[in-house]
Amino acid sequence: MPNDNDFAIIVGINDYKELPPLKGPVSDALAFRDWVRSADGGDIPEQNCKFIDNTDSSVPTQDLIDAKLDEIIAGGGPYRRLYFFFAGHGIGLDWSSNGLCLPGWTSRFRNKSLSSKAYLDYTVGTSFFQEVYFFLDCCRDRLINAIALPPTLGLARPRGQGVKSLVLYASDFENAAGEALDQDTSSTVRGYFSQALVDGLKGAAADQNGNITANGLVNFTQRKTAELAMADQQSQTVTPQFYGPGITMDELIIREGVAPPVTAVTVTFPIGGRIQLAGPDLQPIFTQTFAPGQQDGPRNLGKGLYELSDQDSGRSLIIKIDGTKKEASYEF
Repeated sequence: MPNDNDFAIIVGINDYKELPPLKGPVSDALAFRDWVRSADGGDIPEQNCKFIDNTDSSVPTQDLIDAKLDEIIAGGGPYRRLYFFFAGHGIGLDWSSNGLCLPGWTSRFRNKSLSSKAYLDYTVGTSFFQEVYFFLDCCRDRLINAIALPPTLGLARPRGQGVKSLVLYASDFENAAGEALDQDTSSTVRGYFSQALVDGLKGAAADQNGNITANGLVNFTQRKTAELAMADQQSQTVTPQFYGPGITMDELIIREGVAPPVTAVTVTFPIGGRIQLAGPDLQPIFTQTFAPGQQDGPRNLGKGLYELSDQDSGRSLIIKIDGTKKEASYEF
């Protein structure tokens, strides 16, 4: 059944009046929207998903974003969950807040950005939602003399003391967030953070019980983002902020019943040999003699580290399966 009490506001901005154009944010926003609306993802009805991208360097405005938020809260609630996703340029205000740059931001109009903290405070403080998730794929380089804007909506209720919230910043304070070609399609530019986040939500962050906890999502997104950045000789550290009265991040479950992700692995043996594949528990999966050029697979492997070893020569190869790819090929 769809999650009728869940909502999402999704913003992707590629084009700015003065700032350099970006290539990834709209694609990232679309990928997150696909997950949000998928029956085996967020499972949010289409009418509950407020998607906003920019057709030119004047849209969206704060009024448009606030109007989408107002469409949600006008229903009165209470609701279970809100996802707020933003991809675009950003400025670091302090360790706990970011300015989410609107298309009209310029060096003179340097206050044309949304305050992540003020919007979080509003969505938590109104008590319309039991859980609030902010996923922010933008830079956090510090900019002096810049003030980010709070929502134009006013608080209609007392602060929600029992509301759980998780904020994931794509980078740590005073550092940038990067983008590159999607590792799967090799044709679409994506943010490192957004690639990792969506992969994690799709199941790569699931534990052995099929649950994606807040802690599991944070750990996976941090690790995968760092790996994607490192592949481009970059460095990027995802920074979380969690508030959960009376519970830990391991107890906050974002998704349940997720099928363990598997990767169909094919291995080619150019020189052959008596080969053993050992699993993450160090127990052999097979020991078999292969002729030169022979293949094994495709063989479905779950997340973990696997070792291929030649029982005669002692050669070995470690294979890392993180659950983000459907297929993978190796030579040994």
